[in-house]
Amino acid sequence: MRRVTDSRENLMNAILEQVRETGYKNATTKKIAERAGMNEASIFRIFGNKDQLFLEAVYQKTISTDEIDLDVISSLPDFRARVDCFLDTAFYLYYRQMAIFRIFMLSIIEETDTKYRHAVFSRVQSIIDLFCNFLQDECDKGNIRSADFSMISDIVFSALLITALRVTGEKHGEHSIRDSANEFVQKYTDFLCRRLMLS
Repeated sequence: MRRVTDSRENLMNAILEQVRETGYKNATTKKIAERAGMNEASIFRIFGNKDQLFLEAVYQKTISTDEIDLDVISSLPDFRARVDCFLDTAFYLYYRQMAIFRIFMLSIIEETDTKYRHAVFSRVQSIIDLFCNFLQDECDKGNIRSADFSMISDIVFSALLITALRVTGEKHGEHSIRDSANEFVQKYTDFLCRRLMLS
C-alpha cells in the first residue's frame, strides 16, 4: 500500500514540475510519466485521460478545508481568540500552498476546460465558505451581531490572498513571515471584532 501511495505522490509532484516548466498544454502524459518513473499506460489506466489526471492533481495538491480544525478553533474561549486562530491557520495554509496555487492559476490562463478552472477556484472558495459558515455559526450562538458574512469573508480572504502572494514573492526568513502573518491576523481580527462583536 505504501508503494502505491508513493507512486501517486511522485506522479502528483511530476505534474507540478512539468506544468511549472512547460505549462498545461505542453505537459504531456508521456513527459509526466517519465518524470514520475512510471509507464504512460498506467496513467491512462488509472485516470483515463490528461484532464482527469490534472483534476486529481488539483484536489491532491491545492489548499483544502481539511487543514482547518474547527473543533480546536471552537474550543477557544472567545470570539477574538477563535477568529485569530482561524485567520492564522488560513494564512499559513495559503502561504504554504502559494507556489502550487500559482502553477495552477497560470495553467488556467492557457486552459479553456471549465471543469479544470472550476476545480481550482472551488478549492479557494471552499476556505472562504468555511469562514463564512464559521461567522454565521458565531452569530447563531449569539456571540456576534448579524451582518453580510459572505461579503465580509470575501474582503478578508481577498486581503489574505494578496498578503500571502506578497510574502511569497519576498526574500526573507521565517521571522519576517511570522511578522507578516501576525500583522495580517491582528489587523483583520481587530476589524472583525469592531464590526461584529456585541457591545
